[in-house]
Amino acid sequence: MKTQIVTLATAGLAALAGFTHAQDAADTPQAKLTLISSVNIFDGTSDKLHENMHVLIKDNLIEQISDEPLAIIQTDNVTMIDGRGRTLMPGLIDSHVHLTYSGTPHYDP
Repeated sequence: MKTQIVTLATAGLAALAGFTHAQDAADTPQAKLTLISSVNIFDGTSDKLHENMHVLIKDNLIEQISDEPLAIIQTDNVTMIDGRGRTLMPGLIDSHVHLTYSGTPHYDP
């Protein structure tokens, strides 16, 4: 009898631990993935255009760049973009500024 109670208690704790672990996994948000396929990449470091490339972005960071198609399963957390041979390049920043007159109270154009 005592052995059965210990066995049942052990099984109950194991089931509870498994349920808690499964619940934690369910509460963990999936990474947001974006797959951009069939694009030409200008990387800004060379004058060469890398043609017909595939880019995987995970949570807004480039995870992988490949010249072979990437096998990604379409789920709710995945956005797939067909680049259709367009060019992908780094973001451009307009750094043009005039600091000379910035915030000058006596400047009257």
